[in-house]
Amino acid sequence: MNKTFPLGDINPLHYFYSIAAITGFLFALISRTENTPVLLHFVIWQLQAIVPMSFLITSHAICLKVNVFNKLKSWQQLLISGLVGSLLFVPLALLIDIYVVGEGIPESIWLELSDEALGVMPPVTIFWFLINFPWLLGFEYQKKEIPNKKHKASNESNQELLPAFLSMTSIKHTDEIVSMSSQLHYLEILTLEDKFLILYSLTKAINELPKSSGIQTHRSHWVAVNHIKSVKKEGRQGEVTMMNNTKIPISRSKLNDVLAAQSSIKK
Repeated sequence: MNKTFPLGDINPLHYFYSIAAITGFLFALISRTENTPVLLHFVIWQLQAIVPMSFLITSHAICLKVNVFNKLKSWQQLLISGLVGSLLFVPLALLIDIYVVGEGIPESIWLELSDEALGVMPPVTIFWFLINFPWLLGFEYQKKEIPNKKHKASNESNQELLPAFLSMTSIKHTDEIVSMSSQLHYLEILTLEDKFLILYSLTKAINELPKSSGIQTHRSHWVAVNHIKSVKKEGRQGEVTMMNNTKIPISRSKLNDVLAAQSSIKK
């Protein structure tokens, strides 16, 4: 599951379930009733927080295996997995109300399921979207790595020490990389002949590469300067065409940097 949700150096399960547990605890405090024993009341709210979180995580992980889903924008992916996960939780939420809360079996199961869906799906989906919002903006937590003297290079050969993320591909040298693009929690890496989709952060991958090897053209894209074929300026933005004919967007803030990088290559 860590590979499905690579949130920097944060363990995704710790992150999601901690938020769920805290949320359930807070709702239990503000919705205290005299009819339900204290312990049971807190157990009910923990179930109503942690169980839907499990459905959300699972539904998103399964959806990521569908090619059509991977082509959607990040916020669209979260919206879909949020709706799917919350919908799957609806029958269980009704069972909790019937047997744990003690509301009893309703006269019309289908009508009660509809009411439960209207009450559960919107807040659960919004909650799922909000706790993933920092990653949509490109933020991630990274621990400061303390240099270890034991890891200093001692090889007799002059072979390049490959970045960690390349160990998840068959790429043998950083010069093979043409471009990298962020696909929510996934990283798409293109070479002249192959494409790799790995569970990794774009920001973390860029930090592992030599700064001179490429440039970030957009919040979600990075290109290798030695594989730039042409740069096309379109108003205040632009588009870079790579040696493999892939077209990568250039944001307004990065346009001058990309043009300067292209000029340095020609020289």
